[in-house]
Amino acid sequence: MKTSTAEMAGRVAGLVLGFALVLGTASLAADAPALEADRARFEAQVKGDVAALDKLLASDLTYVHSSGVVETKDEFVAAIKSGKYKYKSIVPEGVTVRSHGDTALVHGKATIEAVSSGRDVHVVLVFTDVWVKRDGRWQMVSWHSTRLNP
Repeated sequence: MKTSTAEMAGRVAGLVLGFALVLGTASLAADAPALEADRARFEAQVKGDVAALDKLLASDLTYVHSSGVVETKDEFVAAIKSGKYKYKSIVPEGVTVRSHGDTALVHGKATIEAVSSGRDVHVVLVFTDVWVKRDGRWQMVSWHSTRLNP
């Protein structure tokens, strides 16, 4: 039985699509833990949950705010604990992840409502954060954000 060119092309396209779906699913599965950690970190910031942040943020964290202020983990967590920073809401959108083994780069846009040093802040920003898997759990080692013009 002879296979036509159209049938062969259809089979090849089906195999390529199937392979792409398998790879895409594997990629989504690899990215899911970093996305979950990022979601949990935003939630902990809004709740002011410094115990959760202590687990999610690496001891060598560099946190670059959209204002240009650079903080260590200890400085950032202390500011949340003291009430200097009070996150009312963080709404991420368009978040993507690129996993590279035990490192994940998370990119996205976020709208943040907060109080900083007693002043209400509304900011829309783009961000990149870097997560690494250490001792079986994901920790954020870097956050860098840039404020978007209104």
